[in-house]
Amino acid sequence: MDFQLVTEDNLDYLRQKSTPFNFEQPQCDADDLAKGIADYVTKAKAFGVAGVQLSMPYRVFGVYVEEGKFQVMYNPELLLANEQKKIVETEGC
Repeated sequence: MDFQLVTEDNLDYLRQKSTPFNFEQPQCDADDLAKGIADYVTKAKAFGVAGVQLSMPYRVFGVYVEEGKFQVMYNPELLLANEQKKIVETEGC
């Protein structure tokens, strides 16, 4: 699967609300998307990447969940936020 990296030159694209990935009528092959995300992160020597950063505006991202274990996650939902442990850092995603 070919990806086109979206850079800071196109912040409006990066700020858009991504579409849920539809497994019943997939926008693309989910396995190919996951492999493409993993391949991109490996080649870029990155920690993780969101689908929208690779011109795939779906709710999907890939990240190392522990050393040597990469996982692609579809349609994530924030279930709990701990306001007491806020981390303020610059983030590229």
